[in-house]
Amino acid sequence: MNVATYLASRGGTATAADLGRAGFSRHRIAAAVAQGTMVRIRRGHYGLPQDSGVYRAARELNGLLTCLSAAPGYGLWTLVPAQSMHLCLGHRAVPPGTVAHGRCRHPRHPWLPVAGLADVLIHALHCLPEFRP
Repeated sequence: MNVATYLASRGGTATAADLGRAGFSRHRIAAAVAQGTMVRIRRGHYGLPQDSGVYRAARELNGLLTCLSAAPGYGLWTLVPAQSMHLCLGHRAVPPGTVAHGRCRHPRHPWLPVAGLADVLIHALHCLPEFRP
């Protein structure tokens, strides 16, 4: 499997540790970056060059998607699409145009930059309006 195929199967992004566990050496990662097959998003995080999705944005902001932004990653249905990015941030800086939900309390998704399912559901209950048919 090549790096681009691996990244595509992982939502377009991956950490250096995940790439290493998949069998990609540091040399192979550096070569893929030099060839333009993938880009370095930030230290230890890589992605496809043409990808500009929410997973990449979450890695750029050093956060985990949660609430309505994380629902598609878990296959959850939503009544309305996310208007802004909902994030769990481990730092105090809240990027403009995002909704910060504080720290996550449960284990995160194993390979996506997404909060754990329990956190996603708890944040959605606190954040989204009550649905009345």
